[in-house]
Amino acid sequence: MQRTTLFLLILLLFCQSACADTVHILWADLSDPFCAQTRLALEDAFSTSGISLVHENAALSQWAQIDLAEAAVAAAPSIICIQTCEYASLSAARAVMEAPIAAGIPVIFFGRQIGPSVDGIRDFLSQYDNVWYVHHDQADIGKSQGTAAGAYLAAHYAACDLNGDGYISAVVLQGDPYDSDASDRALYAIQEADRILTTSGYPALFGPDSDHPAVYADPECMWSAEFGRNTLSELLTTFSPSSGQMIELVLCGNDDMANGAVNALTHVGYNSDLPGAPAIPVYGVDGTLLAKELISSHRMAGTVARSPEHLAHTLAALCMEMLGKESNIPEGIRVDGHLLFPAYDVLQE
Repeated sequence: MQRTTLFLLILLLFCQSACADTVHILWADLSDPFCAQTRLALEDAFSTSGISLVHENAALSQWAQIDLAEAAVAAAPSIICIQTCEYASLSAARAVMEAPIAAGIPVIFFGRQIGPSVDGIRDFLSQYDNVWYVHHDQADIGKSQGTAAGAYLAAHYAACDLNGDGYISAVVLQGDPYDSDASDRALYAIQEADRILTTSGYPALFGPDSDHPAVYADPECMWSAEFGRNTLSELLTTFSPSSGQMIELVLCGNDDMANGAVNALTHVGYNSDLPGAPAIPVYGVDGTLLAKELISSHRMAGTVARSPEHLAHTLAALCMEMLGKESNIPEGIRVDGHLLFPAYDVLQE
């Protein structure tokens, strides 16, 4: 009798383990601060769901991620979530999802744009029943950054026009020359700032020495504070009050580059935390803790907070809904077929 009871208990535990819902998450690069924060937010979002998470890090290797996807299939998870290593590449997305789709395992791409455009991604997803996409809309993020910057400039135009020439000269730190996320943010930020300014009766943005804002992309593709600091420091040796040509607005593709830009400006007497100190508005993207501190100390003008929490809770809600668990899609989520766009916040001083 005791043996029978023990056997049944072991069998029950085995079945519970085998039948438990498991989500495998294949990360592009967990050394990235935003990815690391999103992982923690995902653990929190799934904490009471009864769903087990398995995290795998591809360390930006596309081939390693394909191997990880094949290994994940062997473990028979309920869902595989993939943050692709290659930007805006539908062929890369197709390669990494090939094994899961063949095995009948649903796939959710998240946290990185998988195609050159939203229309292209929508067409791609329409070919599959069990493939989804969860990511912030980069065009909307760029528009929000541009709206915030344009509104700030329109409200403080005389103070921001440092050389009094009637124009605002802007530079854009794009981050990665090959990343469609980066180029979309830059393009739409400029367009929306121009729209706000011209609607308010002011000229569109200029560059320090041209009719259009100057865009600088990081050739190392690192989106780093070092790139922001070094690029702006070099520009400030040419564009300064003594030359009559000024940099009067800095739009950055992320908060790390914005932090570097702020440090470069502080070094030449701008954007300190001293009351009444002269400042050049700097805008970022991400909503990092450091950016929030810089905004609260009036050293940075604003950021678009595509928070890890928004992304994680949207992804978790979709997984739980697909697995028949109780699910509440967070407010502010835009759903477009199999595409889900998490909410984001605009933070400014």
